[in-house]
Amino acid sequence: MVFHREVAVLFMIACGAAAPSTADAASAILRWTAPGDDSLSGRATSYDIRYSTSPISVANFGAATAVKGLPAPGLPGARESWIVSGLDATRNYFFAMRTVDDRGNWSSTSNLAFGPPSGTVAVADAAAPLNGLSTPWPNPARTRSRLVLSLATAADVEVSVFDSQGRRLHTLLRGHWPAGETTVIWDLSDARGGPASAGLYHVRARVGDEVFRRTISVVR
Repeated sequence: MVFHREVAVLFMIACGAAAPSTADAASAILRWTAPGDDSLSGRATSYDIRYSTSPISVANFGAATAVKGLPAPGLPGARESWIVSGLDATRNYFFAMRTVDDRGNWSSTSNLAFGPPSGTVAVADAAAPLNGLSTPWPNPARTRSRLVLSLATAADVEVSVFDSQGRRLHTLLRGHWPAGETTVIWDLSDARGGPASAGLYHVRARVGDEVFRRTISVVR
């Protein structure tokens, strides 16, 4: 492997009823679509699924209860599932996932699945696509960095780079874009083509009413 790669997180976790369950102990079925090592290519190395009775975020992901014995990720796009047992049938649970590649690059936290272990939860089907922006790579970057913008449906989008003071440095993408994945490359220059100095820069992607933010460290 030559290039630094990041695990994509453009997948969903869905939760549904699992049998058997009792008033004291219950199980939940988690369903998701396997990501790739680099977006939809390559193969991720392992999963880390956590659950909690409180919402899970990037900050508290490590404090949530880890699901043991998870299988290795399948090929990108494969439909996968896992049963989490030993849950309290009277409580609601949050579930979230992260994936890692063979270089130890961890994805961001997935969306949250939420619901009782023996009931239906209000999340989209596992096959439903998501809007999203991948982590940039390489990061830190010396000559260029790229991100993958994913659209569930065609939408008006704008992807721009801002400096640490919040000033717009460069607009990388703007317009009405079709559904699917688009690779967005920043050559570490400003709008006039001059090189960006070393430091932290923020990439903001607007997709309709949604906003995604990523940070790129430029080294010279």
